[in-house]
Amino acid sequence: MSRRVFSNQYSVISNQFSASDHQGSAYPILILILILILPLTGCAAVQGASAPEERRFTGFLENETLVIAPEIGGRIAAMPVDEGDAVAEGDLLAQLDDSRIRLQLAQADAQVARAEAELARVKAAVRPEDVAVAEARVAQAQAALDAAETALADAIKLRNNPQELEVQIAQAQAALAEAKAQAQAAKHQAEAADLEKQMWGEIAQDLARGRTVTLPDGTVITVNAPPEQKQQANTQWNLASQKAWQAWSQAKQAETTAAQAQVALKDLLNQKKNPQEAEAQVVAAANARDEAAAALKQAQAALEAVKAGPGPEKI
Repeated sequence: MSRRVFSNQYSVISNQFSASDHQGSAYPILILILILILPLTGCAAVQGASAPEERRFTGFLENETLVIAPEIGGRIAAMPVDEGDAVAEGDLLAQLDDSRIRLQLAQADAQVARAEAELARVKAAVRPEDVAVAEARVAQAQAALDAAETALADAIKLRNNPQELEVQIAQAQAALAEAKAQAQAAKHQAEAADLEKQMWGEIAQDLARGRTVTLPDGTVITVNAPPEQKQQANTQWNLASQKAWQAWSQAKQAETTAAQAQVALKDLLNQKKNPQEAEAQVVAAANARDEAAAALKQAQAALEAVKAGPGPEKI
């Protein structure tokens, strides 16, 4: 293309040059030189654009370091990424060993279960056996108070009437013998009640397991008792258990009465040996009476609390 343009221009210049010889030779020659230089300059520019110059630079790139720390300490159990891996927001970088935390969580769950069980027990209705225990304690406290008042009255009477000491000693000996006999009888009754409870317990367990029978042909089968018989046996077992508990409570009360009778007789015998102790016996009997009265009030308050059931502060 450049050549073709150059030829045309050259021909024109030649024609002009031929037609104007009479004007001189310097001017046409200058024009011809310019025409020859301009196309060459354009070609050099085009060739330079098609082959750009390669340039190299030297420098340093600095990365930003982030320190990652969990909210709680622990041993690293797994690390799913390696050094140099590309990560995005939300990716798991490391997993801590949670065995200890899971153990603590299980222990906390167990504590919650125990607390819930205790709460359910407290919220439960008043049990008859709890009322029976509280009533028995009231009866024991009342018996102790009666004995203390009797001992105080006897001490005052002996202090005021020393001549009746022999009569009191005889009565105390008789009371002690009777108390020991009652305590022994109550113990036998309690032991018999235990045997009855054991018997009904074995019957109830046998009925629950069923009875094994061997047939004439050697076949062994289990015969189950009707449900009503099982229920009746369990009922008798519960009644026998309550009866045994009451019998042992009465036996313990009889033993307490016998021990008090023994102490009363001992005090009378000491007074017989040392008449000056009569006033001291009155003071001691009065103190014992006051303590027995306070114990009775506590037992009565406990009985009322059991009958009323758990209060809001216990729930």
